[in-house]
Amino acid sequence: MKAAEATECAGQQGQFWPMHDVLFKNPRQFAEPQLVTYAQALQLDSAAFGRCLQGATTDKVRADAASASALGITGTPAFLVGTIQPDGRAKITERIVGARPLSSFEIALDKVLESSAGTR
Repeated sequence: MKAAEATECAGQQGQFWPMHDVLFKNPRQFAEPQLVTYAQALQLDSAAFGRCLQGATTDKVRADAASASALGITGTPAFLVGTIQPDGRAKITERIVGARPLSSFEIALDKVLESSAGTR
């Protein structure tokens, strides 16, 4: 949770992706003091980052986790494969969770292409 909150807090200072990258390079170092050190290394406003990390983004992170769970996403990385329906909604036909081989994507995409070819 704190790592996700840290990316959101960094994002408030325009540094979401740099913080994301730092966290993925250090996947076991998410203690709050370490997160503050990462923010300092990214030259963020440390005081603002620290205040934010005290709960300002907790609700957003929880809502994002709930949305992911509702979509059947249980880990990262996660990919949703499907089609866009005429009403603009997405129809998800495959969920690919975790580091998967290229063949997993090829199979999922082939299924979508085959099914959509039959509806044209």
